[in-house]
Amino acid sequence: MKKFLLTFTICQSLLLLAVAQKNTILVSGNFNLANTKVTNPPSTFSTLGEVEFKSSTFNFLPIIGYQFSDNWTIGFKTNIKTTNATRLEQFNNNSSRKETIKQNYLGFGPMLRYSKKISNIFFFYTQFDANFGTQKDNYSFVNTPTNPFNANNTSDSKIAISDINIIPALFINIKNNFGLNLNIGGLNYVSNTQKESKQKAKELNLSFGKTFEIGISKNFKVSKTKKK
Repeated sequence: MKKFLLTFTICQSLLLLAVAQKNTILVSGNFNLANTKVTNPPSTFSTLGEVEFKSSTFNFLPIIGYQFSDNWTIGFKTNIKTTNATRLEQFNNNSSRKETIKQNYLGFGPMLRYSKKISNIFFFYTQFDANFGTQKDNYSFVNTPTNPFNANNTSDSKIAISDINIIPALFINIKNNFGLNLNIGGLNYVSNTQKESKQKAKELNLSFGKTFEIGISKNFKVSKTKKK
């Protein structure tokens, strides 16, 4: 089994508080790409042949914030996420079944960050943020050869998703409040509610040490108009 995961993060959710001075504007965006491909060999206990699973995810989080003190920044972020996944099952009788799911998520939420200077180059920060939004799912499957009974099927659903995150991270200052942000996961609480069935699900995830993200960030000074 081969699994490929490419994560490229540009400006991980509101970067840079620790370096910049107070009264600065933070504009950033988090950009993630992830691709997965898994192929399982034919089963020796059934008519199921090779099974192939593919998934691709695009995630973009534009953020704007205001650093009101040397350690604290408050902001607002948008979460845009699209996922496309397919599962192809090949059977020994030359028939097949293909399942496809498309997910589109749009969410908004506040962000609060506390930063602490370690040296002129390294800064530690902890970010608290939340997302509130709706995910639209489109599911379909096709059986071949064509079966007149339920050969093809499609369905749509909407899921209300809210999550709260605590993310410890490290900022590396390159020059003039511009640098790299690094984190290896954090604590995440997710609550899902399917709008059609009203089914609810809650989950607490600890991903610290299991993921890796890198980003860039920049703070901009707020020019003050002198009174005449």
